Amino acid sequence: MMNTFWRFLLCFLLVNISHSVSAGTCGNTVTMAITIGSKGVVMREPDKPVTDEALGVIYANELYFLRENGREVQRGVANKHGQVIYPFVIGQMYQLDNVIQPMTFMIADAGCKPQLTQIK
Repeated sequence: MMNTFWRFLLCFLLVNISHSVSAGTCGNTVTMAITIGSKGVVMREPDKPVTDEALGVIYANELYFLRENGREVQRGVANKHGQVIYPFVIGQMYQLDNVIQPMTFMIADAGCKPQLTQIK
């Protein structure tokens, strides 16, 4: 438990230090659909189903919690594609928790193209 806290704190500090650099020229938020698959977090455009080998952890109508830098920002059930849709802030730390397999990640701006970086 304590090890997870220190890892989250370290990642939080790294994100805040690099936030001004990571906020790209194309805006600081991006609305994306994410889900947790067997290989980690998968990101797609909203309402486009994910059809690859990484599926299998979040399902349609499954309860989830989404946290931004440790603060809960959204709670609900996944859509019909098993996705969570949210306007993510570029450079912030997120945790998507479906109670079974929480995943921590960050979305960066790679030249106006959102890029997901898994932390855990």
